[in-house]
Amino acid sequence: MMFLSHSISLGYRNHKNIVMRVSSTDSQESDPSVLVNAHFDGPIGSPGAGDCATCVASILEIVRLTTDLGWVPPRPIIFLFNGAEEVFSLV
Repeated sequence: MMFLSHSISLGYRNHKNIVMRVSSTDSQESDPSVLVNAHFDGPIGSPGAGDCATCVASILEIVRLTTDLGWVPPRPIIFLFNGAEEVFSLV
């Protein structure tokens, strides 16, 4: 990755990703899926309210509505919440 005209490599450790899959009971792991993604970390010293807590809250509400209403999606939906998206910071 280029950063301020310098080539750098990022190595993350001790971070967490959270994955949830909503699908019908007869779906297979190899079925084409829809990915919904947001990160739950924020820059150091930031409350992260706009980056990306609003995304996480929106996706959690979609998950809640999907499961509470018993809606079965026509293809699997994978919800991914990833950490360590922000450069130079870890959760």
